[in-house]
Amino acid sequence: MHRASGDLRLAETLSARAVELLRETDDVLMEAYAVQSLAKTRIRLGEHDAVLPGLVDALGVCTGQADRFGEALILRTIGELHLARGDFAEAEERLTRSIAVWDDLGLPLFRARSLRDLASVRAARGDAAGARALREEALGVFAAFGTREYTELLSAL
Repeated sequence: MHRASGDLRLAETLSARAVELLRETDDVLMEAYAVQSLAKTRIRLGEHDAVLPGLVDALGVCTGQADRFGEALILRTIGELHLARGDFAEAEERLTRSIAVWDDLGLPLFRARSLRDLASVRAARGDAAGARALREEALGVFAAFGTREYTELLSAL
């Protein structure tokens, strides 16, 4: 909630505390989700240099426990990290994999979020038409669900 409202420092503090508490309880799956939350916050803060190893470990946990939702969520976050770093090939690969899992799970809203990020990758790579098509697809889903992303994406067009 704090990340979504823009209070990134509080989101970082709370996510870091969640990682600590879950590590103490040996709840590796929930720790993986807390690591993802912390990483996503740090990516938005521009502090992404040290988050990849934790995300890779968290992805391994989710994969090992057959948690497909967590797998797709972390793949998307790794894609966002690579996008923020300007590594567009890696970003596209991770985001495309996350979209495939969201499709398997039948979760169109989460798929649309990955599509929106993939549109940013395509735009950065010079594929304006591809980016536009992905944004329009995501926008339709956001409109259908009435999410905040609808107005955010619409204002960015």
